[in-house]
Amino acid sequence: MFSPEASFHASSIPTRNPRRRQRTHSEEPGSASQRSKKRQRSALAQESFIPPPDLDIDGNENEEETVFNGDSIYSEVDSGFQGLALKDKSKSSKRKGKGDGSIVLSKNDTYVVSQLPSLPDSIRSNKKERFHGGISSLAGFALAFTHTHALVWSYNSTQPIPNKSFSFKLQEQPVHSSDPLPIGCLTPRTTSSAEPGLLVVLPSTGRITYWASLSDAATVDVMRQRHLGVAGSVGSMLSGEFAVNIVDAEPSGFLLTFSSGRFAHLRVRDPQGRPGIFVQFLRHSGGSGGFLGGLKNVFGGGAWRKNIAGVKAGKSHVRGQRDIIVGASNGSFQIWDTNWSGRDTLRQDFDAKPEIAAGIAGTGAITQVEGETSLEVLDFHLLSSEDTSMDSNTQDADIELRLLALVAFVSGGSWSYALVELTLEEEAPVVRGVQHIRYYKAPAKQRGYQTNARLHLPAPGHVAFIVFDDAVVIASVRKLEESPSTQLLADTQGIQDPFEDVIEFRKGTEFQVVGTGVEDAQDKSKATSDPGRPLLKHPGCLLLVRGFGVVRVSVFENNDQTAAIDSSRLTVKSKIEQAVFYGTVSNNLLNFSARREIQFTAEEVEQAALQISNEILTSTSEFIPLLTPSLDHQLKVRASALKHLAIHLKENYPPISRVGRWQMMWDAEKLMAARAVWRSYDAVLRGEWAKEKHLIPELVIMLSEKFKTEPVPELGELDAVRQWFIRDVSRMEFFVPWACQTVLELYKEGVQDPRVVTRLASEANDISLGALETAFRFRSENMSLYGLEHENLENGILRNGYENLPEFWTSTQPVSKSTKDLTDLSRQMATDHWKKPSQPGDPDPRIIKKLADDNPRQVQISCQTYQEYYRWLFSRGDEYHVNGAEHVREAHLRVRRVQMTSLLDIDKVHEALALAEKYRDMIALVEIVAKEVNHLGIETQRPELSAERRAEAQERLEALQDRIESYFRDFGDEWAHALYSRHIEQGRLFGLLDDNADYQPYLTRFLRSNPQYAKLSWINDVCGENSYLHAANTLLALGQHQETNVWSKKVELSLGKLAVAAVREQRRQPTTRRSEGELVTVHSELAMIDIQEKLFRHLASSIKDSLDEKAAVQLAMEKYGQEVTKDNPAMHQMLEMGLEALIERESMSPDQLIDTLTLIDSKFDSDNQDDLNGSQFYLALRVLDLCGLEYGRTRRDLTEKIIWRRCFVRDNWNELNDTSLKGDQAVEDATHATALFKTLKEGFRNDLWNASSSMRILSPQQVKGAGCSPNELSHRFGTNSEDLREPVAKGMQIEDELLEKYVSKGRLDHWFEGIKDAAKKSLEDDRDTAAESTQLWDEISSKIEAGIPPEEDEQMDMDEDAEMDDEGDVSMG
Repeated sequence: MFSPEASFHASSIPTRNPRRRQRTHSEEPGSASQRSKKRQRSALAQESFIPPPDLDIDGNENEEETVFNGDSIYSEVDSGFQGLALKDKSKSSKRKGKGDGSIVLSKNDTYVVSQLPSLPDSIRSNKKERFHGGISSLAGFALAFTHTHALVWSYNSTQPIPNKSFSFKLQEQPVHSSDPLPIGCLTPRTTSSAEPGLLVVLPSTGRITYWASLSDAATVDVMRQRHLGVAGSVGSMLSGEFAVNIVDAEPSGFLLTFSSGRFAHLRVRDPQGRPGIFVQFLRHSGGSGGFLGGLKNVFGGGAWRKNIAGVKAGKSHVRGQRDIIVGASNGSFQIWDTNWSGRDTLRQDFDAKPEIAAGIAGTGAITQVEGETSLEVLDFHLLSSEDTSMDSNTQDADIELRLLALVAFVSGGSWSYALVELTLEEEAPVVRGVQHIRYYKAPAKQRGYQTNARLHLPAPGHVAFIVFDDAVVIASVRKLEESPSTQLLADTQGIQDPFEDVIEFRKGTEFQVVGTGVEDAQDKSKATSDPGRPLLKHPGCLLLVRGFGVVRVSVFENNDQTAAIDSSRLTVKSKIEQAVFYGTVSNNLLNFSARREIQFTAEEVEQAALQISNEILTSTSEFIPLLTPSLDHQLKVRASALKHLAIHLKENYPPISRVGRWQMMWDAEKLMAARAVWRSYDAVLRGEWAKEKHLIPELVIMLSEKFKTEPVPELGELDAVRQWFIRDVSRMEFFVPWACQTVLELYKEGVQDPRVVTRLASEANDISLGALETAFRFRSENMSLYGLEHENLENGILRNGYENLPEFWTSTQPVSKSTKDLTDLSRQMATDHWKKPSQPGDPDPRIIKKLADDNPRQVQISCQTYQEYYRWLFSRGDEYHVNGAEHVREAHLRVRRVQMTSLLDIDKVHEALALAEKYRDMIALVEIVAKEVNHLGIETQRPELSAERRAEAQERLEALQDRIESYFRDFGDEWAHALYSRHIEQGRLFGLLDDNADYQPYLTRFLRSNPQYAKLSWINDVCGENSYLHAANTLLALGQHQETNVWSKKVELSLGKLAVAAVREQRRQPTTRRSEGELVTVHSELAMIDIQEKLFRHLASSIKDSLDEKAAVQLAMEKYGQEVTKDNPAMHQMLEMGLEALIERESMSPDQLIDTLTLIDSKFDSDNQDDLNGSQFYLALRVLDLCGLEYGRTRRDLTEKIIWRRCFVRDNWNELNDTSLKGDQAVEDATHATALFKTLKEGFRNDLWNASSSMRILSPQQVKGAGCSPNELSHRFGTNSEDLREPVAKGMQIEDELLEKYVSKGRLDHWFEGIKDAAKKSLEDDRDTAAESTQLWDEISSKIEAGIPPEEDEQMDMDEDAEMDDEGDVSMG
């Protein structure tokens, strides 16, 4: 165990003459033995402690040698390779601590690591001093050596200061601080002493001292110490050689190993039992004899110059005899027969390296060992002949010696390790089994790395402890026996690998393992009454750690083979739990970081993390205390555990899924929220109303059984409230909504005293605010802890990214609604009693003030919950959830504005403004500002107030005005739009346009942002912006696309034209064809308005006596809707709709205007100067012509045909075709009176059908069937309006049938051609007459100007012309 350190090499201290008188040394008094205190039972052993039995070393009894030399000596134990038997979980979880003073460093269902309390002050106070030592569980003592002292103490003591301890100063001390530390061991008790003895060897000098008891060694009298001890020396040490190890091989003595690879037999008594120091080196007797042969053995070194891996004491076959097995790192083993008489012989010598290398390569774990030089034996343990092989059930009666070797080899670029079961038979070594160490590797570049590793296999031999410099590996070595359960497991899942785990030490610390020991599991039959030697129920390993103390690693054992199979598996949950619950222990020796060799799947890690998180949340973890005097402390412990869980996962494992990370954070949020709620409730219980009715107990009672764990009085569970906070915090999303509901339910049950109700509402606020504010704050502050730092979070809620996430507990529908309801309820209670004289029975004013003070925070929480709720709904994507989200959002915005503005009722102006600013709710902000400005304005004018109060109000008003100005800077157009919209809603248009120079850009953008504001926008363009061009565009767009009133439309279009002219004048631009072309549409619109006004004037005389517009429509229909549409209901309805729009002064569409013109009856009114006199069809064609190409070619052609057809059927051509007994003049007069003749003549007169025009003169044949199909009318009525198109198409068919009758019987097609020519001739005659009249007037005018009176015939012509002019038949130039 006392492996030499690096500084031990090249020591040149000469060997001291053993006969020379020793120099006198000052002696330090040893620690006085303290009275043994009553020791409580260990948490690992429930039986009473017993003293060790007397040693009977005969090679047949199990024993542990009390050796302290850097290596424990292994007894022959029943230690076959069988699977690790684990502690039964159900029993272990109920195990209670025994108060032995130890500190648990780590614990799971398999093992426990604890720091023992007992440690000498000289070691505890000087953590940097070099020392090493060992521990003997059989003796119950630990031993440590410094350069100057040896210390022995009872390591099982429950007190920090050991109840039994010995300290003595060594008689000889090294010259240099870098010299090797002394080595030694405790020797078995003698019949004359109840204490073990002590053997000390100084490595460099070979000086040896032996005391038969610790009391003799620790005596303060130097002379007596020397007298009681036996001193001697190794002698014959080579230059630079030093002792490395000492092994107890009683009864034959001890074995010393040296740095040179030599080893020597040391005896402290002669064959007669007299004390003495006797040392002889063990040499192979083979080879050449004589003096030269001896020199060859000494200086050649072939037999001993090797690295010794370990020396073990084997069986004792006869009295005073003991087998010694020496193993070298190169895989060779020697069996020596030693005797207390000094007659030592080498019985066998084996070279097992080839077999070991072949056995490792044959397991399939590796292809081959990378070079035999890379394979080293680090340590080994002797097995009894009764053990079975790891991979074979055969037993060989000829087996002489079996051992378990710890082997290191290079594979895959690193040092790997394996346990090899080896049989040293007569013929050759045989490898019986290989078990690879899976979870521990070392860098291959470090040659000889971890060569100090030690292998321990405590009884009953089911588990191996491999102690490295930086870790302890626990590996199951029990062979799995055949059974029905194991066979079933093998058939379904396959036999799992043996259990293995690594207990790693913290890196970069002063901790160093300087000694080890083992603890064998014992039977109750071996119990003793020695309180310093407890009954050890579980096998374990002891570590002496410099800078820390004594550490015990114990593995739980049971005899249930099935349970061992089921639980002997290293789980990620166990590894994480150890890190979470023990990784925060102050000054913990262990490192719980995940090792790269131990790999788990991402699913396993996430499942384990979520399970641990839930167990912490529900207090079902065995590591969480259920009952503590302070529930707040218990909640704090759980919250801390969740935090460390998140930290450990983030630092040691790849990120789990996003949903998993959110779930873990929600668990932590709930726990923090529960703690905040409990603390508020605890404060209430300590306050003025402690003995009154409180909300939380009532809430827990009313809460559904699904959302709480009912306490069991039989088990002492009497406090339902604490029970909920311990067990049911995971249901916080149901607890919070019931805060408001409980107040309402209690009110229904008769709790209606305002004093009680308001106090309960205040407690409900504490629950809602405490839980949700804490949750949102925790979320904001810990996103990075849970690997969610890249999420877009605002005010504790996500802006986006809700997809694939479960519903947030902070914003479920019950939570959101109850938060809103509680906000309104609390505010209403506060408002009802705000600043009102107190009456008997009124609520406590302090409660009312608290309700008012809490309300702004409640509004804030309500906003957060609703925003999160509808954002999550939107993310679902389906129509049902999206519609629901839109509904929730709109409802919330309405409620939010009410909540914010209602804060003014309880004087929370600043809070209301802050909330509106935070959520950029400009509508609410304008409302709040307007109310406050109005209130302060009144305050400044109230004469009953003092001058000081009025001045204060004025000061607040000015501050508010400054704040309003800041809104233009901070919120820009958002604020301006809301403010100006309020002006428009309240009809304050003058205030909007007047005195707004400072904010002119905001006003301009606002008015231009919405076409509905165009009537104000163009005024602002002219007056505020001096922009005639934009005003023109605004007016023209308004008149063309928005205006419905015909008069307004005419004015807006005319003003638009005027503005365009003003722009041209302003820019001095001449009128061009292009600029005129830009106004073509405007001219057309104005022309159509003129036609509409002509039609209105045509009807005006018939409706002038109507009482209202409805009556006017009825009168117009009675006069102009009786003939044409009499037998055509669809056309009759279309005419009525057109007349209604015309009379109501609406701006008629081209289709509507054309229908009205072509469907009204042709009734001439000589008294009406504005009578159309048959020109309505020409006007209809003129409207169509004004529509231009934008009307669409197909639609234009159809409409043109309909106009012509209605023109054709306006007159009865059957009657006109009957010319019997009629002269030419009568026939001519009749045809000239037709609508067709008037339309053609008016069209020719106005050049409607010129070469450049798209208008056409259509014949009756060309217009047949126009509009008779419903599909043809889709351009006007839409494709989805069959109910409108069908009756109109039928009306068109009626017109078409009438046309067909006139064509077939009235020869309309023939009359058409003749009337067309007659119209042209009539127009030519009119023009000739007009030209003659003009010429005559010109001649007469010339004579009059010359002073010549007109002749009689000329005067007569003038009079006739005048008469004709008066009659209106002839137009006078």
